[in-house]
Amino acid sequence: MKIEIIDRIETFEAVRENWDNVYHQDPQAQFFISWNWISVAIGQLGQSQISWLILAAKSSSNAADYVGFLPLALETNKNKEKGFFFNKLSLLGDTDVEHPGCLSLPEYETGVVSAFANYLQQQDFWSVLSISNVSQTNKRIDRFLKSFDSAFKTQTLGSDSYQNPLDNI
Repeated sequence: MKIEIIDRIETFEAVRENWDNVYHQDPQAQFFISWNWISVAIGQLGQSQISWLILAAKSSSNAADYVGFLPLALETNKNKEKGFFFNKLSLLGDTDVEHPGCLSLPEYETGVVSAFANYLQQQDFWSVLSISNVSQTNKRIDRFLKSFDSAFKTQTLGSDSYQNPLDNI
């Protein structure tokens, strides 16, 4: 797999057809990882101090199209107790609903997920990866996290379940 970074709006707009193709073929895709939703999320980040980037996977170096996308937000935070700053990556477009994490063509899923994790492990621009609102039975996220080297510390912070009272009507 070849991983490329998309971090310019022009490039993101140029891959829309490819993104939509992967989205429509991904059985785990849902609205909150659609091009439309991520586009709005990127627009909202433009009004904040948070950057965005998308990891885009190609099946090989000379492949024309992407086979997977992982949209991420990058935010600098301050540790209030110790006073140091750190960069935190999180899923871009995350809401209060379950998030699949990334998009992938089904036949490339295992390779795409592992390649995203391997790529992130080699980068030094982040120190915390926060993944929230994913099902604990999400095999894609589980595979992603298990692809990290044992030197990376993982921690489950909680599994609060929000239920809208209107759902009971």
